[in-house]
Amino acid sequence: MYNEKSFTADFCKWLRNKRKQGEFCWTMTFEHKVAKKNRVNFKSDFREHQIPMLEMSQEGCVYHKLSDLDIGRKPFDGVQVCHADAYAVFLWYKPRQPKVFYMINVEDIVKFKKTHKSITEIEAQSIASYTCKLK
Repeated sequence: MYNEKSFTADFCKWLRNKRKQGEFCWTMTFEHKVAKKNRVNFKSDFREHQIPMLEMSQEGCVYHKLSDLDIGRKPFDGVQVCHADAYAVFLWYKPRQPKVFYMINVEDIVKFKKTHKSITEIEAQSIASYTCKLK
């Protein structure tokens, strides 16, 4: 079953390939959401801290300590991200269909969230900074 963990892995591969091609080679933060229904609900599908932390990474600084309990090699102890582009990245999963995702800047999500309780794929497409396809 395709889930957020799968999407994160696919997105990171896509991002590495884009960076090698000279695209998307700046610092950014992102939160992934995989929708299997027609809407993503801001209250139930986002944790309370996620959008504020994206905002903080874009407007100020966020520090994150990597766990010493992680399996495998840890690249470093922590990371600080300041004034980075921040995105909510949505993918509406449809089996056997191309995987298209929408990168929406956190500022646009905050504005949209003021008047909407959820977002559909068509609405995401209309406010996305980037619309991309996974291979």
